[in-house]
Amino acid sequence: NIDGAEEAKKMIKRYQIRARALDHAVGERKISSIQAALATWDFGRDDIHAVKARQALARRDQQKQKLHEAVQKRDGPRLHQVVNDWEFDRSDEDFQESLQALTRYEKMI
Repeated sequence: NIDGAEEAKKMIKRYQIRARALDHAVGERKISSIQAALATWDFGRDDIHAVKARQALARRDQQKQKLHEAVQKRDGPRLHQVVNDWEFDRSDEDFQESLQALTRYEKMI
């Protein structure tokens, strides 16, 4: 049926657009963009694009945890490592706080 074929084409097009948006957000490592793209994702939760986006969010959360731990422990070498390993938006508040702590540490040594 022609209506079904048109509907299928529209769904495929919508999928392609949303998949590209997710992939782009993950590639740019912009958390707000990843979250926005996931919020509009209305396809399978187990789809590779959605999985990669959730993995990026989890990776960011793990990196934030490492930043917090290094700052709390005042572990300069570790702080240097986790700041250098940070792969997300450098304007992130936690990253900026860690960067300031690292700058203070480096002035002391």
